[in-house]
Amino acid sequence: MEQKNNKIKVGMVQINNSFSRQNYLPLSLGFLHSYAGAHGRNFSDFEFLTPIYKRIPVNNAVEQLSGSDIACFSTYVWNFNISSAIAKRLKQENPNILIVFGGCQVPEPNIRKNIYEEGKDESYENYIKNEGVHNLETMRNKTTLEEITVYSQYDKERDKGLKSFLEKNNFIDIASTGEGEIVFTSILENYSKRKWGSVPGVHYINEDGKLISTFPPPRIEDLNDIPSPFLTGYFEDLINSNPEENWIGLFETNRGCPFGCTFCDWGIESKNRIANYDLEGRLFPEIDWFSQKKIPFVYCCDANFGMYKDRDLSIAQKFAENKKMQGYPERFSVQNTKNSTEASYNIQRVLVKSGLDKGVLLAFQSLHEPTLEAIKRRNIKLDTFFDLQKRHTSDGTTTFSDIILGLPLETYETFIDGVSKLIERGQHNRIQFNNLSILPNAPMVEHIKKYDLDVVDTKIINIHGSLAETEEINEMQRLVVGNSTMPREDWARARAFGYMTAFLHFDKLLQIPNIILNMQYGIKYGDIVDRFLHIDQAEKPVLSHLGKFFFDKARNIQNGGA
Repeated sequence: MEQKNNKIKVGMVQINNSFSRQNYLPLSLGFLHSYAGAHGRNFSDFEFLTPIYKRIPVNNAVEQLSGSDIACFSTYVWNFNISSAIAKRLKQENPNILIVFGGCQVPEPNIRKNIYEEGKDESYENYIKNEGVHNLETMRNKTTLEEITVYSQYDKERDKGLKSFLEKNNFIDIASTGEGEIVFTSILENYSKRKWGSVPGVHYINEDGKLISTFPPPRIEDLNDIPSPFLTGYFEDLINSNPEENWIGLFETNRGCPFGCTFCDWGIESKNRIANYDLEGRLFPEIDWFSQKKIPFVYCCDANFGMYKDRDLSIAQKFAENKKMQGYPERFSVQNTKNSTEASYNIQRVLVKSGLDKGVLLAFQSLHEPTLEAIKRRNIKLDTFFDLQKRHTSDGTTTFSDIILGLPLETYETFIDGVSKLIERGQHNRIQFNNLSILPNAPMVEHIKKYDLDVVDTKIINIHGSLAETEEINEMQRLVVGNSTMPREDWARARAFGYMTAFLHFDKLLQIPNIILNMQYGIKYGDIVDRFLHIDQAEKPVLSHLGKFFFDKARNIQNGGA
């Protein structure tokens, strides 16, 4: 394919899972493009192809990206394998193409821990302070950036090595970590000279086979420096060229999370500072954009919606007002802040009353105090969740509770005791029993050895999608199927317990009898469910078969089953 006006072609890929035949607008790509458009010195030198935003056959993706000089991929656990397959084919067909991978799937470097094979011994914080680097412009003016390039040492025990990542995936020319806007813009500015040592926050293997890692750029303090991709028209061509598509909007009102939950990517140190977008000048017009485009479902990317109680309440009210006046968006889904009972309650009342949300998710994760301390959630009060559950239930609002199976220091006994407490406190709608997975950059990686986490690789099944989407390329996750306090057999019992609890209580088969047994006779819910898992086959063959079915499925997962 011929280049238009001899411009450098840039292909961009952010493959998201479908959600009931709906697909997400690629917000990350929109941020990269809009920031580079506003701040890049040579932005006019590039032609940007229509982005790839969903799973399509590899051949089709390669054809769509054919002729690209640069191909950039935003990657995470749900799209890494298909992104890699596309990138590998592109590199085979055109060895000169520049392949860039970013996103949370790229291992974070150890620069902040001041661990180097060689290079300067100053910390990143001292570098920012001494060099006076605060934004893209001052970083451009530093002539010493090449000098502070270091060879970062990776920790083999944590299986988190940038060098091993790049060597294994040798079709990747540059890996980017951290916020991508400044990095992406700098890559474009340095493309003609290929001076990657002048680009912040990148990692690559040089001609001598050494890993080169540059210091990361500072966090973007004023997020309004990133123009809104909605309001600047980035998505217009994508929407117009896919008239049959049912879009899901991704909506970000702030970045960062003050909590350090070890199972979460938000828990790493570099993301614990919060920055906000302008409310009336940006966020409200973006909500209007969703309404005008008739976007039915909007998902909020904030880690703690409601943290800024008055501000976030006004955002919820704006969504409710727009739905009432224009009919869209029909739904607005948020992840509630952890410690603010009143703010969460008021916001969810607005969302539920307006029909924007059908229920309230309460992310307990565990009720075992030593476990909460191990995963750094001691500063998140369980009483907040219990109070919210009680208030919403009294109002007739549906709640859901999250519990994670396989967390450090949890035992089979503490697990079923926690489930019993949740139900006794009024959770009769649903407990979501999630399996603990090891995300590439979550602090939990450091706990694998400490808590003897038993990890297996299993296929990811998108429960809201279609199996046909993954027939060509399977994505994989690393599941914890046992630990030092919950060995494999106990994990299988706990997993089967979760299945049986859902079947008997939350699927309503024996919910009323269960409640009577508990409230009238003081029998714990955990004891009721556990009894159903250990029924004699000769006495009750059907129920015995059901329990065996759940145990067999749990053991199948432990052996790598989906």
